[in-house]
Amino acid sequence: MNSFRLFNDCITTLIEDRANMSLTETLCLQTVLINFALKCHPSRIDYVAHCLNTCVILIEKTDFLATSAAESQPTGRSTDATTTQIETLLSAPLGTLSLRVLEIPAYSKLMSYLPWGNWKQVGSTLLRSVITNNSPLTEVEQVEQLFKTVTPILMDREGAAVVEDSAESTAALREEQSLLARTPHLMRSDDTDVLLQLLTVTRTHFSLGGPRRLQFTFPALIFAALRLARSVAQREQSEEASTPQYSTRKVFHFVIESIATLSATSPELSLKLYLQAAQVTTVLYC
Repeated sequence: MNSFRLFNDCITTLIEDRANMSLTETLCLQTVLINFALKCHPSRIDYVAHCLNTCVILIEKTDFLATSAAESQPTGRSTDATTTQIETLLSAPLGTLSLRVLEIPAYSKLMSYLPWGNWKQVGSTLLRSVITNNSPLTEVEQVEQLFKTVTPILMDREGAAVVEDSAESTAALREEQSLLARTPHLMRSDDTDVLLQLLTVTRTHFSLGGPRRLQFTFPALIFAALRLARSVAQREQSEEASTPQYSTRKVFHFVIESIATLSATSPELSLKLYLQAAQVTTVLYC
């Protein structure tokens, strides 16, 4: 008999027989089961999905969600034992599955159960895993799902009090945004039209971060677009390649719009990016 099923049956029986077991303890058992599945059956994402689905069911049978919502701080990180265990549970498969966790609906659902600060922590771990594994971002839906999963890194929580910048908060913000800023360079496609779509979706999500974040994320987005402009120009000049839907002109329009958005709060940085764009234009057309 399959070792995972044996282990799963054992844990299920244990939970059913010990009615007084706490939610934290049951989630801990599921975390152990996930780690076992990843170690012994690393290709079976369905085993991880089974464990996460089970966790959703276990949580919804308790009053955890109502209690957590009443006690959690608007943007802080909870140290509640159950919340910490959910955070551990969600972090467990990232080293092996990386971006593939987004294929599991229960993963995003469990993420939404976390307080904002804990959600941000898991989101950072997810982004680091995607970057470390050099996971390619190739589809619009995939990029949309990734950014929805890391919402607390992209933007402040609605209604949260404005916190004055300090050296510590600025350093933390820079570290978080540097993770986001690396995502445009993971976007890959042989079709330049698809790449521009991916960058457009990315700009939409980056724009939610407001002026404090744009200075960290938009430059990477703009450089990725300038690299795309070179590829589009090659495609336009090739007799064998099909005519792109989005021309070089369209890509440069995207670049200029992005720089204009950034210029409102970072004029010096924007000027440097304008000059960089002008240099690329000169190389391509002169």
